[in-house]
Amino acid sequence: MNDSWAVTIMSLVSLLGMALSLLVNIWLTKTKIGRWDSNSTLWFVLSIGQFGSKANEIWLGKAGFREEEVSTIVQHQFLSLLGGILSFFASAALAALVVT
Repeated sequence: MNDSWAVTIMSLVSLLGMALSLLVNIWLTKTKIGRWDSNSTLWFVLSIGQFGSKANEIWLGKAGFREEEVSTIVQHQFLSLLGGILSFFASAALAALVVT
């Protein structure tokens, strides 16, 4: 199999893994947070990667969640980020297997 197919497979698997990680963590957050709407889902996606005081400002000030809820949200955002990175490495390993 040539290299262009490996890159295509790597990209698709990586995107699928990132999307799956994001959806699972949004679902887990919804189950732990009582007040969650589509706007919260949008904030979840847009604020991934913003940790510390910036995350607290977004979730406490703009969205109006409590401190415990903010901690849960930020943890799941971090897990989403890690899941995306893991899916990239898994897809690179899969592409290496396909090429060889």
